[in-house]
Amino acid sequence: MSAHILLVSLPDRGHIYPHVALAKELVHRGHRVGFVTAASMAELVASSGAAFIPYASAYEAVDDKVGTANDNNGAAMLDLGVDECDAMVRAAEEALSGDRPDLVAYDYATYQAGRLLEHKWGVPIVTLSPIFAQNETFSYAQAFAAGGYSDASPPMTMEEYLAHPAMAGWVAKNRQLLADHGLAHVPIADFLTIVRDDTIAYVPAELQPRRDSFDARFTFVGPCLSDRPGLPSWQPPGEDRPVVLVSLGTLFNEHVGFFKTSVDAFADSPFHVVMTLGNGIDPEQLGPLPDHVEVHRWVSHLDVLEHARAFVTLGGMSSVNDALALGCPLVVVPLSSVLERVTAHQVRKAGIGVELEARQPEELTPEMLRTAVETVIGDPAFGRNAARVREHVRRAGGTAAAADTLEARLARR
Repeated sequence: MSAHILLVSLPDRGHIYPHVALAKELVHRGHRVGFVTAASMAELVASSGAAFIPYASAYEAVDDKVGTANDNNGAAMLDLGVDECDAMVRAAEEALSGDRPDLVAYDYATYQAGRLLEHKWGVPIVTLSPIFAQNETFSYAQAFAAGGYSDASPPMTMEEYLAHPAMAGWVAKNRQLLADHGLAHVPIADFLTIVRDDTIAYVPAELQPRRDSFDARFTFVGPCLSDRPGLPSWQPPGEDRPVVLVSLGTLFNEHVGFFKTSVDAFADSPFHVVMTLGNGIDPEQLGPLPDHVEVHRWVSHLDVLEHARAFVTLGGMSSVNDALALGCPLVVVPLSSVLERVTAHQVRKAGIGVELEARQPEELTPEMLRTAVETVIGDPAFGRNAARVREHVRRAGGTAAAADTLEARLARR
């Protein structure tokens, strides 16, 4: 039976890509899908067949998103997130007045928007998590508070989190958000609690921290992949060199020093290196390049990873998921935030890659980087482990399993 489903997300490509794949599958199944995000993602959303609902995003205008997220425990970014959710809800209400959806599926980073719509529309909601799922035993808040993550990190309760002095302004802002939408009666702890809704996690269950503590509320479907319009395709060169992909993703790619270090690391190596820069720097800043090092602003990572023997990455979950879906071992350089350090920890623990200890671009040396790549390519255990995870990903079901989960939630209305 056809349903009306609304997806809500921040305009980050690493978040948007799996949501677009899900939207495309839902449309294919005959559902009517709306998609709230910022104008820059219009082409991607249109490619899924979903109805695009733009909201006015201040987040898009932030140049240094990673720096803002790390500054003062992320207070400015947390506050901005509240404003984004307010704008999303207002855009959804305006676009869908008199045409309420049957279900709202929201990106974990926009949970206030999802829960506002739940209260205002009386519809079921589902969390979509492109990063590790969070529950009472694991959360990124706990990792931020500890300045890192290990298996022994103690959990932080919601009461402790809300009482943290650094959170006072953010908690007050959320109370005001509820009041502005006529929901001042909603308990703030219930509104902000990490675990309250059904969750679809786009990560492999094998990598999830404290996996055994996650109950039936969580469905681990693994990476959700689909075509990504606007990205140039890629074909391997004719030469018989192992391919290495190097990228810092879309949010932390302004560090020219990292890319120069990468060029130096592989200048006389036996590898064919593909580097993607995004919009962070001008390729001309890297100077002359060896014939076996190619640089692009954008290219399809999925095309490259089909052939790559190693992926040097910041550790963003979208990049890691792409690699695991295609069985490519990883070299994780978690330069940006605690989020990537958690990912690096899990990658190392699963034996599918190595973590470099550099926390700033200037701490990374060509020797460190080249040695790490030689290690993951030279030791067949990394390839075997990555292939094992790839099989787990295949069995998890990906996009089809995510759509099945939403349809099952609709059936329980």
